[in-house]
Order: sequence, then C-alpha cells, then structure tokens
Amino acid sequence: MTDDVSISNRIEEKWDEIKQIVRKECCLTNISYGTWIEPLEFLRYTDGVAYVLLPQNNAMAMDYVKNRFYSFFVEAMAAAAELDGLIDELSVEFTFDAEEVTARNEEKMSEEKLAQLRASLKPKFTFESFVVGGSNRFAYSAAVAVAEDPGAIYNPLFLYGGPGLGKTHLLQAIGNYICRTAPEQKVLYVTSEDFTNEVIEYIRTGQVDELHEKYRTVDVLLIDDVQFIIGKKATQLEFFHTFNTLYQDGKQIVLSSDRHPKEIEALDERFRSRFEMGLTSDIQKPDYETRMAILRKLHEGKILDIDDSVFEYIANGVVSNVRELEGAYTKVVAYSRLNKLEHIGEEEAKLALRDDIEVGRARNIPPSVIISTVAEQYNVSVDLLKSKKRSNDVVLPRQLAMYLIREYTDTTLAGIGKELGGRDHSTVKNSIERITDMLSTDEDINQKIDVICMKLNLNKKE
Repeated sequence: MTDDVSISNRIEEKWDEIKQIVRKECCLTNISYGTWIEPLEFLRYTDGVAYVLLPQNNAMAMDYVKNRFYSFFVEAMAAAAELDGLIDELSVEFTFDAEEVTARNEEKMSEEKLAQLRASLKPKFTFESFVVGGSNRFAYSAAVAVAEDPGAIYNPLFLYGGPGLGKTHLLQAIGNYICRTAPEQKVLYVTSEDFTNEVIEYIRTGQVDELHEKYRTVDVLLIDDVQFIIGKKATQLEFFHTFNTLYQDGKQIVLSSDRHPKEIEALDERFRSRFEMGLTSDIQKPDYETRMAILRKLHEGKILDIDDSVFEYIANGVVSNVRELEGAYTKVVAYSRLNKLEHIGEEEAKLALRDDIEVGRARNIPPSVIISTVAEQYNVSVDLLKSKKRSNDVVLPRQLAMYLIREYTDTTLAGIGKELGGRDHSTVKNSIERITDMLSTDEDINQKIDVICMKLNLNKKE
C-alpha cells in the first residue's frame, strides 16, 4: 500500500489536470470554471480523504461545490493520479479551514514534511525534478551550492528571468533540500504579494513584533518576485530592515525577480547594492534539447503511449517557458483520458493543442524580424529605425516596433532598447505607453498593426 504522503504528492502534481478534467466532464463555461473550480486548492491526502480548500468562507458556495462537483472530483483524482489499486476508497472533503486540516495531520507527518509545511513549500519542487540545460545550468549550480551550505556562499542569491522559467522551482528546491537534510533549520518561503499583505495586516493590527518574530528569526528566507515590493513604502522599509538583520546574522537570503536589479525601475540604490552584493544569475528560455528533456521527464513512469513526434511537436511549438510546456503536456494527457485513448500520435496532439500551440510559437519570433517587418510596412530602412533620427516618419514606426516586440516576445525593456540603437529602458517604456494610448483613438495605427501581425502570422491582441 502506497503511503499517504506519496498519494498526496501524486494528487498535488496532477491538481491542474484534475480541475481540467472536472471542467470538461461538467461542460463548464469559462465563467463557471473561474468561479467554482479554478480557485480550489488541494491541501493533502490522509487516510482515504483528499482535502480541498475553498478560498472563501461561504456556506452557499460550499454546498454548491459539494453537491455539484463531489463525484466528478473523486473520479478525476483517481484517474489523473492513477490511484486504482493503490487505495481501497477515496473521498473528498471540501473545507474553509486550512489550519484545521493541517493540525489534524501534523502528528502523522515526518520531521521533514512538517518542516516543509511550516516553510510553505511544495514537496514536488526538488533539485531532482528540475531539468538542467544550458539555459539554467549556472542558476541551478548556484542554488545547489546555497542549499548545501546556507549563509556561507552566495548571500544573497538573486535569480532573475521571465515568468515560468523555473525561478520558483529553484527557490523551493533550496528550501526542500534544507528541510530534508537539516529539518531543525527554520526555512520560510513567501511571495512578495503575501509578504506585502502581511505587512499591511500587522501594521493595521499593531502586531509588528509578531511580524519581526516571523521573518527576522529564520535561518533561510526565500522571497519570490521581489520586484513587486518596490514602490510600496511600508513594505519596502520592513523588507530593508529584515534583509539587514538576517544578513548581519549570517542567515541565507534567496530572492527571485523577473529582471536584473539594474532593470528594476524606481529601485532604491540601497536595495540595488544589497541585491548585487552576493550572486545574481539569470535563467533563460529553455533551448530545444532542454524542452525535450523536460517533456520526457514529465512522462517518466506514465502508462500512456506517446509518440516521439508528439514531444517534438510540443517542443517546437511551445518555446516561451517551462510552465507553458508543462501545460501543453498536461493538456495532451487530459485529452487522452477524456477520449479514452491509450496511444497519442501527432494528429491527436494537434487536436488537443489546436488553441495553444501557435501562441507558443509566436513568442519565438526574433525581435529583428519584427523590426524589419515594421520597417517594410513604413517604407523605411532598418538602419534608420536604429539611428538617432527623430523625425516623425521614423519615430512612429520605431515606437511601434518597440510595442510589438514587447507584446509578442519575452524581451526586456533594456533588451528592446539594445535592438533599436541602444536606447535606455525609460525611452522604450515611454514609447510603448504612447502606442498603447494611440491604439484607443488612432484607426490607422490599428490597421498598420493588423497588417504587420498578418505578415508575422500572429493573432492581434485585443
């Protein structure tokens, strides 16, 4: 009999797929799915019961979800997590109170699992499950070094890169490794949004000492998307003092952001110097080989027969980030379950991903292709767009190129500036804002974008 922790991990790994199965089986509209199913969170599985958290304490919502979706969730969990033969019976309990469920199960947890729970870590994010490639090898190595000897090297560690590339995975892998090898260490993972909300709440209630106790006594602090703290004065000040206290005490700090500290607008110089005093490492979009390795890793141990051509189709079509890659794979698997297929070939994959794959390809368009297409549309040369000339016949297409690169690629503001003659990020930002404003009133600009998008084989964004 498989232990409860393993089953819990199975369900958690498949949670998004489980919700999509329920959505399909119940024929839910986008609005209904977004209202009732999408916000649900899986807590854990214990003694035949899967606990699911409702985000709001609403008795009517509880009754509706129980009556409408209970049996669908039982079947979807059993199918997606492949629980047949592993457990005798499965039931689902919907609850408002995560703490109550947690308290009920703490006694049954190992020291490692309890440390992970208190640190707000998901067990699935480990170094073993992270696929290493040329785009992330340096960041991975730095994360491992920090996990093996926290506070002694690379402090702080600052990881940056676009969304869905694995920053959260590495942050939590550090925490999970420490919880496994040194569970007595006090580890805490938090998003910048949660940190901000806690600062606001503690200030409102006057319980600032409790905030300090929570954040300034940890051995390892992991903060995700730290760029969102910038500009929020009270939160920024609290974080500044927390950072200083932990650093002076030799405690490990690991931060993630979507940008290098130099590219974070309005970042106080005090923060910039602290963010850069350890090690900064970027994570790039995965190359083709890494994308294939990720897909094969996802498929390890699965019964479903999938042709190699399917992996190639996904790896060629979804290039933006790991999250979209995993989402495409999950959708193919869900399609096979819903249609009771034991084998998936390229044709079935194309049907399953008909609404997704072109979006992924759009992100792979090089900025240079967008620039040359805009130049052709406005009958100017690429060199002229990259020049210092500021006449309106050059400035407008140059700004439009900046706008389109930002919309259809993962290029940073600084990167866009480099593509167009070495302009700084503030110039790029202002140019994009100007085009955005013009779109609501200028029909000619809208028509130009329509034509350019058609030439680039893109769907114009509304």
